Amino acid sequence: MKKYNALYLGLAFSIGIAGCSNKLECNSSEAKEKVLTYIDGIDYPATVKMFKRYPEIKNSLENDILYDIKTVDSDEKLGNYSCEAVHSLEVNDQKFTTKIQYKLEYLEDSKKSEVLLLGYSLAAVDASIWGAVEAVQLQNYKNVGEIIKTYEKDRGKPFSSQELGCINSKANEFNQKMDIHNKWTSTELNQWAPVCIKKVAEDLAKEAEVAQAKAKAEAKFQSCFNEKLKAFNQSEGKDGYPSYELRSDWSEKCTEFSIAKD
Repeated sequence: MKKYNALYLGLAFSIGIAGCSNKLECNSSEAKEKVLTYIDGIDYPATVKMFKRYPEIKNSLENDILYDIKTVDSDEKLGNYSCEAVHSLEVNDQKFTTKIQYKLEYLEDSKKSEVLLLGYSLAAVDASIWGAVEAVQLQNYKNVGEIIKTYEKDRGKPFSSQELGCINSKANEFNQKMDIHNKWTSTELNQWAPVCIKKVAEDLAKEAEVAQAKAKAEAKFQSCFNEKLKAFNQSEGKDGYPSYELRSDWSEKCTEFSIAKD
């Protein structure tokens, strides 16, 4: 959960609502509209940046509602009210709710009610918005998982770990370029997959070629060394143990022999 400066939480946001001696109450349409206007205009830098990545959340915020309106305290004579409500945001058929508090204070000289949204209530709504972000990210993750499964089914076999690694690398590049998280589609996968499949096949072929060459070189070295040891034993008339210097000389010559082209 996001943390907020304790000093900020004591602040209140206010806006006056004009009227001819109109003392608004907690469930007043005008009051609720102004509270939602404040919430919809939330301007925390990280949240504003997130809206660019997930416009569906910003769009959903413009259709948010307040319900379960409750008058906690009131002074009807002065026209002052303390209110509670539930703020609801719906994203991808999932609702995210949080309780908020606001106040209505009647300004006698200007004959209008002032709506004050307590700062910690705005912070609570922001936390609720980020809960929606996590849900969207999870849904996006599930979506790309289904896209991958569909491709694997059509292909007739699953991606290897190397192929998935290549695809993930391209997905990360896409995310950074688009400044968005896991919103690629089958269109992108249809472009990436053939490239990654080909690249992994080529890499594996090169690895196999290197391994084969290494095994061949090791076999040539061992054959060369064994021949020199056999010749040494024949010259000695028995199985002996050549000196360190002699074995080092054989190793050097046999290494040169093993890496030489046929």
